Amino acid sequence: MPEKNAHSYCTMIRGMVKHGASAKAYDMYIDLLNERHKADVHTFNALIAAVPYLKERFLERWELAKVFLNHMAQQKVQPNLLTFNALLKTLRRCGGVGRSMSLSVIKEMEALDIEPSLATYNHLLSILYKGVDLHSSGIISEVIDDVGKRSFTPQDPDDVNFFPTAMQACCDLKDIKLAYKLNKALEKGDNWKFLDMDRLNTYWSKFFSLLCMMEQIDVVLKWYKEMSCSLFYPTPKNILDLLQALDAANHLEVIPSVWEDVKQLGFNRRHDVLEELLSLMSRDQHPKEIQVAFASCAEDIKAVHEQSGREQFPLEWTSSTLGHVAVLFSRAGRTQDAWNMMERFQQINRIPTDQVMDEFLNCAKQTNCPDEAIKLVKLAAALGLPSSQRLKSRTEKEFELSEKQRKTLESIESDSDSSDSDSDSDRD
Repeated sequence: MPEKNAHSYCTMIRGMVKHGASAKAYDMYIDLLNERHKADVHTFNALIAAVPYLKERFLERWELAKVFLNHMAQQKVQPNLLTFNALLKTLRRCGGVGRSMSLSVIKEMEALDIEPSLATYNHLLSILYKGVDLHSSGIISEVIDDVGKRSFTPQDPDDVNFFPTAMQACCDLKDIKLAYKLNKALEKGDNWKFLDMDRLNTYWSKFFSLLCMMEQIDVVLKWYKEMSCSLFYPTPKNILDLLQALDAANHLEVIPSVWEDVKQLGFNRRHDVLEELLSLMSRDQHPKEIQVAFASCAEDIKAVHEQSGREQFPLEWTSSTLGHVAVLFSRAGRTQDAWNMMERFQQINRIPTDQVMDEFLNCAKQTNCPDEAIKLVKLAAALGLPSSQRLKSRTEKEFELSEKQRKTLESIESDSDSSDSDSDSDRD
């Protein structure tokens, strides 16, 4: 420093704190005192914020913070809002000491007629909210009531964190009424301006997940239509939460509409989303109209697995995904599409479940395709499935077979049949 005056000392101290050199900043503050200079309020605010990096023990941190506060009083430096916010931010990292002292800090603010900012409330929540209990719920409710009484203006960089933090607390408590109250506070005046695009998305994403968990499905869908893409872009977790809500309310007929949104949002290559969609659509039998719509979704998902471009690899088929798509085609009466999926099992070394085999046989019976049924028995035998004999018996009983078809069916031997006959001949 060319000139070692109070201004240059204070500038250096604030810069050191800002760039993580807290210990050097503290040493320079001691030099400032030795030179009989005074620090300004901004420098004290920076030093108070740096306390957690200067001391390890919680009590030592509080004691050092008090030292800076006493120095402010001695040097007749008036604390401002950012002083108290820095103190609360430090108390967040003081464990039980922080919890016991935080309300005293708020009372001191009131005594000096300093109104809290959103950052003040954010720090207070972080200090006092400890897990899911009635005490925490009461604290959050009081804080949200206070916030809902006025429109805030930006005064502290940490102001922007309040609404996402409070919504996370509402989610932890599974308290939808508290979330509605918080949302009302957000709509007060210009409070919504504190949420930039990322924080807005975080806030609404948490709120929507809570709605899916706690609200009636018609309320969830109303919010979804109003919020989706206009207020926030749903995350894959939001889509999974919505699917679970639809399942709980027995409203699976909405899935094709959700699938359109999944494609638009670019989640159509997310394995967890595809698996959940297919699992729900293929779990139970539905009226024909719904099955046809589900089969259209399955066709899109099949296309996603097969498409490949310069920057995209085809998605790998799993046994369950392949089976779900085959079942959905079968239930919609799309025999050829279903058979293409059945063949894929053998091509990529996957094993279909008994349910998948039975659904395809039902489809072949419904569309009167005995040749497809015989091909299924051949496939089961080739894969060495224990169900091959049962499928063979069903085909004999449930289909009108020509003599040629009957002979073809009788000639099919599973691996287990041939191994049994081999062992018989060995015994002979």
